[in-house]
Amino acid sequence: MKKAILLPMLCLIALCGCEKSTELSEITGNPETETPENGSLTFQLNADKTTCNLLDLTTFSISFNRTVSMWDISNQFDSIVWIVEDKDKNLHSFRIMEQQEKTFLWSHCFYYPGEYKTYLSGYKDKEETFRSETINLQVVTKDFLGWK
Repeated sequence: MKKAILLPMLCLIALCGCEKSTELSEITGNPETETPENGSLTFQLNADKTTCNLLDLTTFSISFNRTVSMWDISNQFDSIVWIVEDKDKNLHSFRIMEQQEKTFLWSHCFYYPGEYKTYLSGYKDKEETFRSETINLQVVTKDFLGWK
């Protein structure tokens, strides 16, 4: 008999506790994930430096224009590709986000000196839907023990 009364009371307390936590998030102003509108989700490529030495790791990251969830990204983009273009217009592409795998921070080292342009492209249904701003990278010859 005690279990029959105790179980409904615990359910009622749990439901009341969930309702209060929702009210608390509205009062404190915690941002909730917005539903994406047409073209509202954008991203930007970030690099820790724009001039680097040969064979030194350069760290890249992706940032979004608002707080997003994995569902938001998957809903708007099938894949996001990191593209590196050298001075001879040779393109090298690396998929950083697909349906199964998502990467937000990565490193890369360049093994030829020169100027490189790098950017991110977002694809939906095999068509490019968004392209980030281009970052110009200068890769210089590393000075090793005073010898070039």
